[in-house]
Amino acid sequence: MCPDWREREAFCSGPGELLDALIDHWEQHGDRDRLHYERFQPKIGGDAGAGNGGTVTFLDSETTAECGGGTPILEAGEQAGLKLAYGCRIGICHTCTGTVRSGKVRDLRSGEIAEPTGQDVRICINAAEGDVEIEL
Repeated sequence: MCPDWREREAFCSGPGELLDALIDHWEQHGDRDRLHYERFQPKIGGDAGAGNGGTVTFLDSETTAECGGGTPILEAGEQAGLKLAYGCRIGICHTCTGTVRSGKVRDLRSGEIAEPTGQDVRICINAAEGDVEIEL
């Protein structure tokens, strides 16, 4: 694709796993000084564990998972064995959206509680606030 990549400057941003792999690759096969990257972290406000948590039902697979008050729905699903789509894990890319069919969620960045029935939410930055059913 780019045969002279070793002579070029490279700029990247993305999930930690991607950046770690790129850094490792450039250290082994390229000029590490030509790789420039940024790591982003979500802004979490207040006490991330302050919510109630609840049981999340992933409707597409009929899988349930316990979701602690400070645990993103994405992580609860992964802990239950689901392979859910995600990108950044900090709410920027919108890859991990699912449609809430019932229940309340809490935005882990702001602490705001919403009942977004019929709306898409980013499961990487929302936790269950009671029992939740989500199309995923």
